[in-house]
Amino acid sequence: MRKISLLIVFTLLISVIGCGVKDKVPGNVLSPEKMQSVLSDIMKADQFLSDYVLNRDTTKKRETESIKIYNQVFSIHKITPQKFYKSFSFYKSHPSLLQPIMDSLSKPIEAQMIEIVPTENIDTMQTVPEFKPLADTVKSRKRKIISGD
Repeated sequence: MRKISLLIVFTLLISVIGCGVKDKVPGNVLSPEKMQSVLSDIMKADQFLSDYVLNRDTTKKRETESIKIYNQVFSIHKITPQKFYKSFSFYKSHPSLLQPIMDSLSKPIEAQMIEIVPTENIDTMQTVPEFKPLADTVKSRKRKIISGD
């Protein structure tokens, strides 16, 4: 009985320690802030690649061009591709840490959309006058039916 109770206590201790360590980012992984910054730039690079590179020159291969532009992003952030992919793998295996990063990437887009129409001026905005089509300047003509008789 004593062995079973020690086993249960040991198991509980391991699970408590494991849960506390689960949400901590190891030192060899990019911090959440750095990961957010790198992912944001990678998303911008993908958009640039789709809109300006591959769209204008169909002879270029997506994979080759992606590697080139990703390496530029990695050099800007002073990280290696291996460190990024290792970090990304870590965050994918820890969804509770990845979720805030991904959510923060969508916030700037939402903030830009809110800035398009300022809410404080909605009440004072004038309504657009109703559209009225202009009278036709060419008088309609009745067609005469030409018979072949």
